[in-house]
Amino acid sequence: MVKFAVCVEMIFNYLPFLERLEKVKEVGVSAFEFWDWTKRNVNAIAEKKEKLGLSVSSFNVCPRISSLTSPDVKEEFVSSIEESIRIAKKLDCNNLIGPVGLGRYVRGLTRQEQIKNAVENLKAVVPLLEESGITLLIEPVNPINHKGLFLRKSAEAAKIISEVGSSAVKILYDFYHQQLTEGNLINNAKRYFDLSFPAIEHGILHFVE
Repeated sequence: MVKFAVCVEMIFNYLPFLERLEKVKEVGVSAFEFWDWTKRNVNAIAEKKEKLGLSVSSFNVCPRISSLTSPDVKEEFVSSIEESIRIAKKLDCNNLIGPVGLGRYVRGLTRQEQIKNAVENLKAVVPLLEESGITLLIEPVNPINHKGLFLRKSAEAAKIISEVGSSAVKILYDFYHQQLTEGNLINNAKRYFDLSFPAIEHGILHFVE
């Protein structure tokens, strides 16, 4: 099933956070996304969304990892996923957004070495994701708004997801970012559909499953 969700970090952000959820309800949308749960009152969000009859489509994995393409972040990443799954269960949310663009480009390592590190770090959390029934979304981003981040192209994201080999890890295919990065949106969206969680982001409405 496909439905809409509002990213309340970018829409209605002139309002206090919980009032943004009221606005989501007011405009007739049933789900919302937010970003860093460590900066929010999770109990208040859980209570408010239940009162309004809303669902959480996704939020970011936190505490944040500097880069999943680094070889020395596995334990930190596993801990971050464990904590974020705990919050996801409290909010009845099925989707977590991984480090945007997998995090910073790591100097001194080749691109292939960094892809290998990313795959190994993602594989380390697959059992946690599969057991919890939660999907981790990996998002390529454009180099204009997100300078210095590693993952940009949909083909490279698809390579990482394919090598991880679990339906619990998918691409967050953001049409805004991919239009700026590479274009060819329809063909690429079709090509990587089975590996993706399609979205229209950057202040617009999301498609969520």
